Amino acid sequence: MKFRMRIAGLAAVVASAVSVIAAGPAFATSASCRVLDDGDNYCVTRAISVKPTNIFHLATTGGPQRNWLLSITDVTNGDRVVEELIFGNADVWRSNVYASYKAEVICYSPCPNLVAYFSN
Repeated sequence: MKFRMRIAGLAAVVASAVSVIAAGPAFATSASCRVLDDGDNYCVTRAISVKPTNIFHLATTGGPQRNWLLSITDVTNGDRVVEELIFGNADVWRSNVYASYKAEVICYSPCPNLVAYFSN
């Protein structure tokens, strides 16, 4: 009897894990970009849709210890929903958003290896 209960319990855990794994990709979308050491001093992510979650998050690594511009644009109408000067690394969240967005990093002086991670 104990053996059957353990098997049933294990089966329930496995089924839950499989459903979470199967649902994960449908809800999470991400994009990233890296500023290269090529003199352009910017990068742009591909657009991501936030329809499943209605939130987005942008975080960076390698942010310079000086100001740089973060711009997040609604690709359906061109409206900028975020336009902020950032010092160091960014950690920007927005909720109640309902479209597809792209993120752009613009450095006023070289900032190679600044990486932007954008997800819903």
